[in-house]
Amino acid sequence: MMLLKKRLLKRLEDEHYLDYSGETREDIVRYATLEFENRDKRPVDIARRPNVNWDDYDEIVMPCLQRTAAVLQKQIDGALQLGINVKVREPIRATSPSPTKSPSITAIAASATIRALNLEHGPKRTALSSYGFLRTEPYEPDKVDGHLEAEIKIDPFDDGEYVSVIDYFLHKEEVIPPVCRYEPFRCTHDFGIDEKKFMCTEILYVNDSDGTESYYDVNHAMNAGAQEAGRLVVDMSFLREEGHISPIIPEANEDSVVRGKPYYQVIYDLAPIVEGRDLKYVAMYPANDTGEVVKTG
Repeated sequence: MMLLKKRLLKRLEDEHYLDYSGETREDIVRYATLEFENRDKRPVDIARRPNVNWDDYDEIVMPCLQRTAAVLQKQIDGALQLGINVKVREPIRATSPSPTKSPSITAIAASATIRALNLEHGPKRTALSSYGFLRTEPYEPDKVDGHLEAEIKIDPFDDGEYVSVIDYFLHKEEVIPPVCRYEPFRCTHDFGIDEKKFMCTEILYVNDSDGTESYYDVNHAMNAGAQEAGRLVVDMSFLREEGHISPIIPEANEDSVVRGKPYYQVIYDLAPIVEGRDLKYVAMYPANDTGEVVKTG
């Protein structure tokens, strides 16, 4: 990503008018590259882009491929020395300025199967961004500093005070093992008695800023660089239909006043998992160590 940022800033070096109202070209490029990495890059098929700027390609992509090829070549050589039969497949075809097949592409294609079967022993990586989920928590300003400036919301069901904050499970510059299973988040969603569907939504945020901390409001300065990176929507209606949960009826307080109203409560675990370069997250029910996967994002 750093090579792409450098290339874009070089193109914008004379566009001074973009520095406006406190926003700089560096800010624009940072947001644009983040959007590209998270949304646009993976679906792009370079073979279907006849107008590729090969100067950009050589400056941004080739250094990455060459470094990858060097690493993969060592892996292939090591596998051959151990007597492992390495099957070299035809590399993916791609438009290039030369009809000669790139040795880096060949190396990647040849060793993909080895790496896929051996993720646990893959390389460690350094996180370039922080990742966390939007969480609704009881308002506890005496215990959590981030709650002090958070927007307080009154829950219509239990009449309690709550705040919405980002809880980061992975922080920028953190060294990540090849396979990492993070501590699951306990997720709680409340639904009215008459609601037809129990649709639970978990929102993933990515933050490219330095020094991120958890438990701050999504609109707090701490999360100024945070952007939505994905959503996991889980239909938990089957819990009511199959009789796994029953309505919760608010009780009267010491003054015989009943606050809130009857509701259903859905509780499950949300587990983030990093496998190589991929981040996935799974919803599991029931919320314990033996929960079964309901949905994966």
